[in-house]
Amino acid sequence: AVINACFDAPTLSPFSRFMHVLAFENQPTAFAGGQERSLFEVLKFLALKGASISLCFQQKGEMLERYGMFLQEAFCVKSRQLRKPFFPFLADLVRLWSKPRARNWDVLYANQYSDTPIVATLGLLLGIPVVCHLRLPCPSYLSRQYRWGLMRCARIITISNYTKNTYVNAGIPAERISVVYNGIDV
Repeated sequence: AVINACFDAPTLSPFSRFMHVLAFENQPTAFAGGQERSLFEVLKFLALKGASISLCFQQKGEMLERYGMFLQEAFCVKSRQLRKPFFPFLADLVRLWSKPRARNWDVLYANQYSDTPIVATLGLLLGIPVVCHLRLPCPSYLSRQYRWGLMRCARIITISNYTKNTYVNAGIPAERISVVYNGIDV
């Protein structure tokens, strides 16, 4: 219920105790495409409703300064995916897990399926639900680490029924996926 209410503007009860969100993004930049801009708008909206926002990124981008308007904290990780050598991934997990604020996060927000290995692992370690926002269709091959990460998400948000169906066809349960269309400010 809390996950769905995050995107329902009239419902403010989840924010009454200042929900803490840790979001993950590869690079906070406006030059990479729309999903990075969309994440900025989603997090700004949540902050305006009273949520406390933290951002974990892999590469610095020019939007970090704009994020500064509402971020509580931002920090860099070296790896978001489980690849050989495994040390950077494990070191980043330990660093995130040991952050003093880690026990206060209410939800972990992955901005793409490739963030799910580290986000789902951290969620499992801390007992925190994971939400993944998917804006692109499922790739033709979804590796085990991404499938594992997506299967551990409490909720997956897609921007269209088509995108949802590509993940359902890849084996992700339809009941975990909600379609939330991109909005525009008129």
